[in-house]
Amino acid sequence: MAIKRITVNNFTVLEKFDAEFCDGVNVFIGENGTGKTHLLKIMYAFCQAFGLNNDPLSMVTSVQSNLIQLFPTLEADKLFNEARSASLIITIDDLDYPFYPGDFREHPHYPHIGEKEMNASIFIPTAEMLSHSKGFLNLYKKFNLPFDKSQVDIIVNAGLPDAKNLSFNSQKMMYKIAEIIGGNVVYEDDIYYIAKNNGDKISFQLEAEGIKKFALLWQLLKNGSIEKDTILFWDEPEANINPKLIPTLVDILLELARNGVQIFVATHDYVFAKYFEVKMSESDSVKFHALYKTDEGVKCETQDKFIALENNSIMQESIRLYKEEVKKVMG
Repeated sequence: MAIKRITVNNFTVLEKFDAEFCDGVNVFIGENGTGKTHLLKIMYAFCQAFGLNNDPLSMVTSVQSNLIQLFPTLEADKLFNEARSASLIITIDDLDYPFYPGDFREHPHYPHIGEKEMNASIFIPTAEMLSHSKGFLNLYKKFNLPFDKSQVDIIVNAGLPDAKNLSFNSQKMMYKIAEIIGGNVVYEDDIYYIAKNNGDKISFQLEAEGIKKFALLWQLLKNGSIEKDTILFWDEPEANINPKLIPTLVDILLELARNGVQIFVATHDYVFAKYFEVKMSESDSVKFHALYKTDEGVKCETQDKFIALENNSIMQESIRLYKEEVKKVMG
């Protein structure tokens, strides 16, 4: 089961938006403020609500609650603009699942929730959270801290018990990641460490940011949070990672997709986006989605090749830099 399409009207910066997705890797690019992260959060909100409820009204209530928690700095009326005109539609396989703020009874044509069981979903936010794991959840619950739900959820998911039976593919990817981080992840007394192959044990607070990203991925594979049929949302996975390791990260994401994980990533990085085009095989399912601003709101251009995107802000800036270099050399 996979997310096939999303239609958004009057939600944050997305006035009238529509995009179709593939079952493998979906790469979002676009300037700041075009709604890349917002799209990831909208889809994640649906995934988290789906399957937890057995009736449409509870489903819609859960979606709205999730959206408010994923956008904690926005008031509900600003989040949905004018509530009566806002709408979201997620297409999962061949069924449309709409969401309208307000009275659900005005919109009775909703698929029966029991017809499908939603896949597990994981959202990895840009902010690194495992360094702050000790006591975080207790403080969050006691004082109702205004944290983005995705930041709370990743701590919860990382702390789940180890999976009893890991697939061969998961073990293979964990081995590759272990070579990068120089050891294995250890969780002791509410604190995450990397137990190095040389015997050292380094807490996440002292590790390099890029290494911690790979270590988090290792942990999610180990406890089964990312496995076949999972939907993975990752906001700027390339952030703080040495460019030398970007090809390896792309290899891992492509391998996850080959093994049944649907992936949505948002990026500003040319090297990261381009490597998907370079490394993908003919059998891989990859689509590139360029979000761009128009007089009628944010639109989406989708292509099978990164280089084929006409509204490619990353490529345009790379060309501009090249021209500046030539201009400087030529005097």
